[in-house]
Amino acid sequence: MTIVIGINFGAYVVFAADTRATHPNGNVANDDCEKIQRTTIGLIAGAGSFDLVNRVNNRLQKEKVTDINQILGIIEDERNQILSMIKKEKLRYPNKQDVENTNWICSYPTIDDGKHKLILCKISIVGDGLEPYRERNLSKKSSPGQYFVIMPHEVNKEYEQQGQYFKKKFEDAIFFHLHLSTMFKNPQEVFYGLENLSLEIAQLIRSLYYDILLQIQPVPSISPHCQIGVHTFKGTYISPILNTTDVAFKDKLSVFYDEIRKLYST
Repeated sequence: MTIVIGINFGAYVVFAADTRATHPNGNVANDDCEKIQRTTIGLIAGAGSFDLVNRVNNRLQKEKVTDINQILGIIEDERNQILSMIKKEKLRYPNKQDVENTNWICSYPTIDDGKHKLILCKISIVGDGLEPYRERNLSKKSSPGQYFVIMPHEVNKEYEQQGQYFKKKFEDAIFFHLHLSTMFKNPQEVFYGLENLSLEIAQLIRSLYYDILLQIQPVPSISPHCQIGVHTFKGTYISPILNTTDVAFKDKLSVFYDEIRKLYST
């Protein structure tokens, strides 16, 4: 599991995710798992079973998709294959529950009433993999000001109080910057605002990591390392992995946004 956040600003969509991968037994595998990935129509980030997310990402790196239903079809296909192998006892890992609880956030462009828009949506599929569940589990968020925050499942259960506290922290930061963005007059101001929001989210991920780490039983799926993704009408951009325990991570985040700002300076 991981932390995945997606925020729709209308002409811009921002993603954030930590980068920890864990083994099925809960042990930490590494902190270098790039969970925000490009598709041919936008960005995507999965939270849940690493095996399933990785299989979907591999497909999306090789296949050209032109609409969200193709992405949903790939997710369903890979999910059903894993669940089928688990049922036939051909796979010991991953855990069936982890596969069933895996969610995705993705972005893609569309045209509505003649206007170009960016869509942010959450994909959550339920069931035992025996039949497709398309429309009712594809939750679209086309309006600016809407967002998703997916928290690690351990936080929701073993550390529910801390989880609710930090989820509210994330939401407060998002609400503030969404309101602030309505006052920006040009793309340069917007991207400085997005940089400040990204910095605040990264610091909250670090705080969540340290707060849980101090508990008697640390949550293995939370990492102080994270990535930021930005989808605009000009393209998609993914930051390098940011180690928020390193004081230089703020400079790396600024360099990432500087590159985006340059594209809008002319």
